[in-house]
Amino acid sequence: MPVRLTRSLTDDFVRMKKPVRVWSWDRKTKQGIVAESFEELLSKGAKKLKLRDSNNLRVVLEEDGTLIDEKYWETLKPDSRVIFLALDQEWQPEAVRIPKLKLKDTVDGPGSTEAETAQSLLTAIKENPTCIALLSLADLEIVKDADVSAPEISSVMQTEDAKEIQKMCVEFYVQRRREADALEFVELLKKHN
Repeated sequence: MPVRLTRSLTDDFVRMKKPVRVWSWDRKTKQGIVAESFEELLSKGAKKLKLRDSNNLRVVLEEDGTLIDEKYWETLKPDSRVIFLALDQEWQPEAVRIPKLKLKDTVDGPGSTEAETAQSLLTAIKENPTCIALLSLADLEIVKDADVSAPEISSVMQTEDAKEIQKMCVEFYVQRRREADALEFVELLKKHN
């Protein structure tokens, strides 16, 4: 005789304990919890984040601010990142972090060469390509004019990688040079008017 199940698979999925990453509104405090229900998410999350009143909180997805309630909880994927907000707080996207440009120290003078400076710049860009946007026009020009097959450069990266980075720097250099020329032209027009 077949055994009849009293609970459906949906009930098992809804009641399943889910690991969730709970974050404070400013994303500075991040904790992990396991919750079986939305109510448990609220109480455990508030306790982990040291929030006083779990009744006056909203929970949203960290990535896009989607409000999580009892119904949404049922479909929430395990390991989701959620932010706890007070009722008067609004979800904000994570701030864009500007990378720090790490350059090898070079000394100006007879001992330093443009190839060493170019090597330092190319290495920093290879580690973090967004650094190109932080380079000055003079730095872009150094990379643009560098001999990427020079021993100082080829000893730290493949020539093909250096050529690709150099190509990107040339594009940025041309764009920045055009912008600088346009601004100079506008300033000349202002002086003559």
